Amino acid sequence: MAAARPLRGREPQLSRLTELLRSAATGRGGALRLLGGMGTGKTALLAAAREAATGFRVLSAPGVRAEHRLSLGALHRLLQPVGGLPQGAPTTDFALCRDVHDLVVRLAHPRPVLCLADDAQWWDETSLAALAFAARRLAEVPVAVVLAARPEVGTTGGADPTGGIPAYRLAPLGPEAGERMLRDALGAGLPPAVRTSLVELAAGIPGDLVELAGALTAEQAAGRAPLPATLPLAGPQRTAYRRCLACLSPRARHLVLLAACEPRLRETVLAGCPGIDPAARDEALASGLVQAEGDAVRAVSPVLRATLRAEAEAAELRHAHATLAGALGERGGVRAAWHRAAATAERDAGLGDALRAAEIAVPGLTPQQNRIALLVAGGETNREIARRLVISHRTVDHHLRNIFAKLGVRSRVRLAALLARQDC
Repeated sequence: MAAARPLRGREPQLSRLTELLRSAATGRGGALRLLGGMGTGKTALLAAAREAATGFRVLSAPGVRAEHRLSLGALHRLLQPVGGLPQGAPTTDFALCRDVHDLVVRLAHPRPVLCLADDAQWWDETSLAALAFAARRLAEVPVAVVLAARPEVGTTGGADPTGGIPAYRLAPLGPEAGERMLRDALGAGLPPAVRTSLVELAAGIPGDLVELAGALTAEQAAGRAPLPATLPLAGPQRTAYRRCLACLSPRARHLVLLAACEPRLRETVLAGCPGIDPAARDEALASGLVQAEGDAVRAVSPVLRATLRAEAEAAELRHAHATLAGALGERGGVRAAWHRAAATAERDAGLGDALRAAEIAVPGLTPQQNRIALLVAGGETNREIARRLVISHRTVDHHLRNIFAKLGVRSRVRLAALLARQDC
C-alpha cells in the first residue's frame, strides 16, 4: 500500500489494511480497529487505505465531539452521500442495526465498499453500535470497515459496542522508525544526536515528532542550540491537545496538570492530592493526555508535559505545584522543595534557598547551573526559567549548553533522567 510519505513504523498495520481491501474486493469482507492516542498515525493510516481502495465506493465520517450525544448523527454523515439513513423509523435497536447492514450490503453492488470511521470515540453510541453490528457480518460481502479510535472506547461504562472486531494498537515509534521519519521530513543532514533527542522528546508519537521537526531553527537543526521544549503554538497537534485540555472537568484537568508538573506521578502521591477521585483519574486517562505506567501516571511525552504547562494558567500551575508539595511532604526531598518554590508567584521564588535547604547539588555545576538543571528536569521551558531566575533567554541557553557538556548529556530528557537517578 502506498502513501504520500512512508508511514514509518506502521508497516504491519499497512499490510493488514492491504489484506483487508484485497479480500473485500473478492467478496470476502471484514473489519478492523486501529487504536491509538492523538498523533499516533490513525488518520494517516485511514488516508492510506482510502488511497489504496481503487475501484471501491468510499464512505467516511469522522467523529464530531459536539455531536457525541446526538443519536444517529454519525451514521447520517457516513451515509449522506448515498441518500442518508434507511427510510422509516426502526422500532427496535436490532431493526436499526439490521437496516444499516442491509443498506451497506446493497451498496456493495456493483462495486465494493470501504467505510472509514475516524475518531470513533466521538461517534454517538447508536451509530457506532449499528456500524459495528454490520462490520461483524461481512464474511460473504464485498465490504471493508475500518474504525480508528483512542483506546478508551467502550471502557468508561457498559460493553464496548465495537467488541469482536479485530483491533491493532498503534504503539509509539521505536528509535529506528522515528529517526527514519525525521530523515524523510528533513533529509539526511540532521545530526544523529539531534534526531535521537527529538525522538526522545516526542516519546515516539509521530504527530509530535513531525511538528517538533518542522519548528526547528537552523541552529537547532545543526545541534548548536537547545531543542524546543514545547510544540509550536499554532500546530495541529498542539491545537488538538489544547482543545482536549479545555474539555476536561476541573478535577480531571487538575490531575493532568499535576502530571505535567511531576515527571512521574506515583499513585501513592496522587492518593494524597485533595479532590482527585477515581472518576477524575478515569477521565484524565481517557483524554489521552496522560497514561498509567506501572505504579504511576505520567504525561504521554516530555514535549507534551511542557506543552501542557505552557497552555495552563499561571494560577492553576501554582495550585498544582502547591498540591504536589503537600502530597510529597517533608520526605519529598528535592521534588518537594522545587514544588514549594514553584508554587509562589514571585520571580526566583526562593528556589536557591529551597535547594540549599534540601542540600541539593549536582557535582561539577555552579549554583546557577544547579537551579537551571533542576528547573529543566521539572519541565520548565527556557523562557519560563529566564522569567523565574530574572535572566535573559540567551543566558539560559548558554548555561544549558554548559550543563549538557559537563554532565555528558545531549537532551533535556537525558538530563531529567540523570537527576532522577541522583534523587534530585
